[in-house]
Amino acid sequence: MTYHLTDEDILALRSYADEFGKHWKQELLEDWMKARTRQDWGAIKDKRIPGRGNILHNLRNQLGPTWLDKLRLKRLMTGEEMSKAELAYYDACPAWQAMPADLKDKDRYTDVPYWSGKANPPEVGTMVICNVYNKGGNGAWVTGYFTQSGYLGVTADLVSPPKDFAERQDGDPRVHLFGAEID
Repeated sequence: MTYHLTDEDILALRSYADEFGKHWKQELLEDWMKARTRQDWGAIKDKRIPGRGNILHNLRNQLGPTWLDKLRLKRLMTGEEMSKAELAYYDACPAWQAMPADLKDKDRYTDVPYWSGKANPPEVGTMVICNVYNKGGNGAWVTGYFTQSGYLGVTADLVSPPKDFAERQDGDPRVHLFGAEID
């Protein structure tokens, strides 16, 4: 039987990681090996999770201690974050805001998506120069817009897709580009 992380599990892990910093995994592993819960709710007041120690011990019991080594906490999303991260498409450019240089990951989920480009989002039918597979200078025609994970991007058709891209996409020239990928 496979155990799937719950929102409560993810929030408990984040709370612990925020409290113990860079070496949080080593601290948690040590807690698990010594059957200790430290502060059951977490020391950082606005990130307290009731029963955090029990939640984390349940993870050890369900998944084993070696699972922790493979965990990439930044890749985990709660159900609410997943719904905000879902891909949505638009024919016309939706309302957007410029992305501040100091945007924190936790602040990116707003009702108005962030545009990461230097200039305003290009209009549908505009030719843009973009980076695909870390190769610059690719021309693409903007065909629409999308939002995902709090960011605004454009859909576009590459004029001359790189060979490895074309092979992987079965010849489909469509790309999803965020502002930072457009020159």
